[in-house]
Amino acid sequence: MQRDALRDQFDIFDWNKKWFPTTVVGIQMSWPIFSGSSRIFRIQKARIELDQMRIQREKFEDGLQLQYKQARTELEEARDRLRISRENRDLAREVYDITIEKYREGLISSLELTQGHNQYLNAEQEFLQSLADVLNARTSLDKILEIL
Repeated sequence: MQRDALRDQFDIFDWNKKWFPTTVVGIQMSWPIFSGSSRIFRIQKARIELDQMRIQREKFEDGLQLQYKQARTELEEARDRLRISRENRDLAREVYDITIEKYREGLISSLELTQGHNQYLNAEQEFLQSLADVLNARTSLDKILEIL
């Protein structure tokens, strides 16, 4: 227990005078006024990293959109080439059939028949290549669509 003199004069060594008991009740609070700049820097760094991730995501999405548009365009062009190569193949087949008839009738030589056949085979090869291009373009587009 603690006691205080509580007097107007400095006579604390006079033991004949009365001393008053005191009780102290208190609350201790800790409130950091300056918590350090490390917390502020960590928050700023986290914000910067978040912004960087957003930018990377936007770039990634833009890249996917560009790839999608390119793949779609390539598919459309491949389909156009397929249509044209099919028409060329059909025309080459008709020419070759006429060439066969002329050869049977003796109007042309075997060299001209061979040339007609080679032209038909080239047209058929272009058609098959165009068909493969369409399938490849479609596969590329499907892969991109799976990601989107």
